[in-house]
Amino acid sequence: MSRPLCTINPYTLEKQFRNRETEQEASQKILIITYYWPPCGGAGVQRWLKFSKYLPELGWEPYVVTVDPRHASFPAIDKSLEAEVHPSVRVYKTRAINWFRLFSTSGPEEQKESGNRRDNIGQGSSGSKESTGGLRGSGSKRYASDTGGIGSNGDTGATRGRSSNGDTMDTRGSEEIGFTGSADESASTASLMVRISRFIRGNFFIPDPRRGWNRYAYRMASKIIREEKIGYVVTTSPPHSTQLIGLRLKKRFPQIKWIADLRDPWTGIYYYSMFSHTRLATMLDAMYEKRVLRQADRIITVGNSLKNEFEKRGGIPSEKIEILYNGYDRTDFTPEGETEQQPAISYVGSLTSHYPLEGFINALDIIADEIPVGGIRFIGNIPGEIKEKLETRISADKLIFSPYTSHNKAVKAMSSSSILLIVIPQHPGNKAIITGKLFEYLATGNHILCIGPADGDAAEIIERSSQGKTFGYSDEKGIAEFIKEKIREPRSENDFSLKYERRSVTEDLVRILEQS
Repeated sequence: MSRPLCTINPYTLEKQFRNRETEQEASQKILIITYYWPPCGGAGVQRWLKFSKYLPELGWEPYVVTVDPRHASFPAIDKSLEAEVHPSVRVYKTRAINWFRLFSTSGPEEQKESGNRRDNIGQGSSGSKESTGGLRGSGSKRYASDTGGIGSNGDTGATRGRSSNGDTMDTRGSEEIGFTGSADESASTASLMVRISRFIRGNFFIPDPRRGWNRYAYRMASKIIREEKIGYVVTTSPPHSTQLIGLRLKKRFPQIKWIADLRDPWTGIYYYSMFSHTRLATMLDAMYEKRVLRQADRIITVGNSLKNEFEKRGGIPSEKIEILYNGYDRTDFTPEGETEQQPAISYVGSLTSHYPLEGFINALDIIADEIPVGGIRFIGNIPGEIKEKLETRISADKLIFSPYTSHNKAVKAMSSSSILLIVIPQHPGNKAIITGKLFEYLATGNHILCIGPADGDAAEIIERSSQGKTFGYSDEKGIAEFIKEKIREPRSENDFSLKYERRSVTEDLVRILEQS
């Protein structure tokens, strides 16, 4: 008697069908692990806040694991960003060991960060599904004091102030320097306590002190991956300790696609040598960096120079690394929010001694008669010595200093100025810096005056935009001529900035995810 060519077990067929459904479901779920999330402010927050805003429109279901602000060390507070969390995003907040607070006596800057923070953040309501424990969000959002510093490539900005809507802002320069004194203090000028603190930071907290969050984030992420059938995991840094969570998750769940997003250099960051690493600590940190670069399924970064750096440090093929620029959100530039353009030069953000202004000030001396009253505006934290230098050299009636304000109000300030100033910090590795505000500057259509390396990544984007120009730090004549020519010239009309619109960049992200 002949036997059938094949036998189909209905149970097996049903099981295979269910497995396909599960795989399809998992492929559209993405878990984002990020230390920085509203009410934290800054460009590093906005990057994944905006991605998660547009991912649902593209058929993806974002989950977010972040730190509970009561246990966090944040670089800035901007409560206005809470309203931008997409209602469908499930946000899970965990506790953390806040080494910044525990070592609040480690240096002057850290005392400011942890001990003097009096931001009464209160309660917010973004409408997102949030939780500090189980997988179904309770909606509770109680925040207490939190503290921090800030990163360097698009994660910079520094000030402490209060916006007109009552939102308290607080940012203070480099993310890691806050633990160990000011980034402006060299090894020779730093106090003994600061030098000791830096040594502790560099050798006992590798890669950074925020790794006190890792074990809590790992547990929550594991639970979500298991129960929600997550197919894709993104770890974004700084802080680079977040990438170690991805390493552990990939080992436990080898089936997930792990994408590591690195917005700043790791061991190549310009202030790395300040931490007096021992040889063993240096080797350990470099090992962590290399393991992340090699074991992640894909690497994402924010510019060409960083892509080249990570390719070399990881010994990985160029095709594994994708560039996803920061961008701007079209909804921040609504007709209702537009203001009349005025002949003025505005700088939005922080300044430290690493931001040379001498060439800019000398240029203003050359064309002093061309600058109208209130024509030079600094919006953000300006250290006393820099402010004093500006007030000494520039007529008082032409200078306006404004404290750090909410993101929405900063955008309005950008839109109203005929020239927008960018100053790239002067330090090794500055060619890789593409400040987050550059893309919002581009979105305004206003002229951009950039002072920094002419062969840097930011200069290349500005050159291609035909919207501005980059000048060397001491090119006072070139700067003066540009200001004289552009300060009363109407904004340019072109569509160059459209490629940096947040939804468009999110579409690029989806392409990367689907190819992983």
